[in-house]
Amino acid sequence: MLKLKVIMHHGEVVMRKVKDIVKPAGENVILAHRLLKNSVKGDEYIMMSEDFFNLSGGIKNEECRLHEEKYEGIGNVKTMIYYPNPLTDFPDIKATLWNKIAARAKLGVGTLQWIFRRNSLEDFKSLEGL
Repeated sequence: MLKLKVIMHHGEVVMRKVKDIVKPAGENVILAHRLLKNSVKGDEYIMMSEDFFNLSGGIKNEECRLHEEKYEGIGNVKTMIYYPNPLTDFPDIKATLWNKIAARAKLGVGTLQWIFRRNSLEDFKSLEGL
């Protein structure tokens, strides 16, 4: 019954060390955090910033909707939203890679399949080395 909202963004960050903790900082970290607080209706979707969408090429064979958020201090941010197809039936798969990933990430197998279906690693070649 898990519903998943995924936010994907691409941009440069600065790694800052505070005491013994190293964490990302900068405008793109702030933007990614703000994208989590959006006005999108629904409890399950993938939101890609325009930067991530342009870099990745989006999700093949899936329809997205253009959406725009406005954030104080940042301005208007274009995003693409993918909603799951409620008619898609995910078969019950046992002892597969999906189950292993789902168990470690505590996600549902169907959610993972929805995120990555019809995509192969070839689709994300442009993201290598990031």
